Amino acid sequence: MTLISESLVSSLENQMGHENKNAHIYLFLAGYLNSKGMNKIAAFFENQYQEELGHQKMIYSLLVDLDVSPNISEVQETSQMSLGLRESIVSIAEKFMEREIITTKNLEEILDLAVDEGNHVVGEFMRGMIEKQQHEYAEATEFMDKAKICGDNWMNVLIWNASFG
Repeated sequence: MTLISESLVSSLENQMGHENKNAHIYLFLAGYLNSKGMNKIAAFFENQYQEELGHQKMIYSLLVDLDVSPNISEVQETSQMSLGLRESIVSIAEKFMEREIITTKNLEEILDLAVDEGNHVVGEFMRGMIEKQQHEYAEATEFMDKAKICGDNWMNVLIWNASFG
């Protein structure tokens, strides 16, 4: 008797990869912002990086608890070009929001699969992950609002950076 279906294992492994991709995107954004002297805003994305790695570890632990040896996917290169970023803080905010929306959609799809399969353990786990997304949305929305106020003016971003935190 297995504790989890192959389809759920595959979906959760894919989500681990997604969380890892988010982590690397956020670390790239931190480095990009640090290179512009925006160390406080960069620190925010360094914290986001750590959060995403924590999410990946939570999924890993769930799979191990369900007697699965999870496959870990390779992370692809993360660059300004691969992310399609423009030279603006609004572009960074858009990427941040996009990643959190995609993450929530993926988590909801896994929840639906768990419910369809009657796997309540995975279902409850996914509900907890989705609940965390409310905080992620709040952070991304606040970041977007402030980025839009700054517009493409890096001097405004520098002032925001000075008060960030």
